[in-house]
Amino acid sequence: MNNNDPSQWKVLLVDDNEDNRWITAVLLRHYDAQVVEAASGEEALTLLDRTMDFSFILLDIKMERVSGFTVLDEIRSDRRAEICSLPVIAISALATPIERDFILTADFDGYISKPYDPHTLIETIAHFLVSSQARQCV
Repeated sequence: MNNNDPSQWKVLLVDDNEDNRWITAVLLRHYDAQVVEAASGEEALTLLDRTMDFSFILLDIKMERVSGFTVLDEIRSDRRAEICSLPVIAISALATPIERDFILTADFDGYISKPYDPHTLIETIAHFLVSSQARQCV
């Protein structure tokens, strides 16, 4: 996969807010990315069980019932290398530096604050994908 070419991305977009999910999907599809949407953490985990060919995951932090942190823990503890090594980028309205640092220490590959700047969303994702280290799963 060319991390700089959105037309080669297959994104699992996880956000329980329908409007936020729609806006993000439209932005990504504008650049020809393939987007699979999940409206909850449970739905995201089910989709990951069915398919393993995602390029990366955009994962909302604050969702009802199952938080983004819980979904990330499930992904990182999965025994399948195709799942546990997936780049996961947090998306959140949490904007303080302390909250951002907490998110990044939780083993996410990056963090993007909502609302998105449409002109830099793709560049920001590409930056995180290029700079993320290949994961060794335990």
